[in-house]
Amino acid sequence: MTGSQRWGVSIIVAITVALLSQLAFYTQTDGTGLAIVAGLTLLISVGFKFLVERYDAGLTQRMLAREPIYWEVWINGVSVGLVSDTQYAAMQQHAYRDGRNALAQVANIGRVALAIAGNLVIVVPLLAFWAAVALAILAPESFASAALQVRIGESGAVATAVGPLLRATFGIAIATLFGIALFGHRFGFKNCFAAAVGRMLRRHCNTPAEGDIRLERIMPNVAPAHSNS
Repeated sequence: MTGSQRWGVSIIVAITVALLSQLAFYTQTDGTGLAIVAGLTLLISVGFKFLVERYDAGLTQRMLAREPIYWEVWINGVSVGLVSDTQYAAMQQHAYRDGRNALAQVANIGRVALAIAGNLVIVVPLLAFWAAVALAILAPESFASAALQVRIGESGAVATAVGPLLRATFGIAIATLFGIALFGHRFGFKNCFAAAVGRMLRRHCNTPAEGDIRLERIMPNVAPAHSNS
C-alpha cells in the first residue's frame, strides 16, 4: 500500500470503531458525541498507521538481513517445500503493499459489519424483551414507573426510562457476539492478505493444492533437504 492507501484504510477502520464505540457507550447527539467520534477517529487512525508502517519496516529488515532461516510449508498436513525467511518476508510485503488486497479487505470488513448488524437487529430486541420481563418480575415498581413514562410519551422521560436498558442490552449483545467470535465463528471474515501470501506460497512450492497452510520454522545452520529457489 502507498502512504495514501494506508491513511485511507486506517481512517475507515478508525471511523468504524469510533462509531461503534459511540453507539455502544454514549447517547449524546450534540457536539459532545461528535467530538468523541472525531477524537477516537484521529487517535485510532494515527495508531493504526504507525502499526502498519512498523510492520512494513520489519518486513524490509528481514528481507535485507538475509539470515539462513527457512520455513517448511505444510498444506493440509503434508509437507510441500521450503521457503527462506527472505522470500517469505518478500511475499508478505508484496501482499501487504498490493492495493487490491487492501480494497478486498475493506470490502470484507464491510460485509462482516453488515453480518454483525443483522445479528444485532435480531438479538437486541430479544434481549430487551427478556430484560423487560425480568425487570417486571424482580422490580415491578421500577417496571411500572418505566411503563408509565413510555405511556405518557414525553421524549425526555422515555429516554430517561428506556435509555439505560437499551444501552445495557446493546452492551450485552456486543459481548455475546464477541464471545461467539472467540469460539471460532468469524461472521464471514477473511484475511485477504494471508490468502494472497498463501497463493504465492503455493506457486513457490509448485503445488495447486488448497487448504490449511502452516509454516514451521527450521533453525539456522540446518541445511534444507529440498529448497525451492
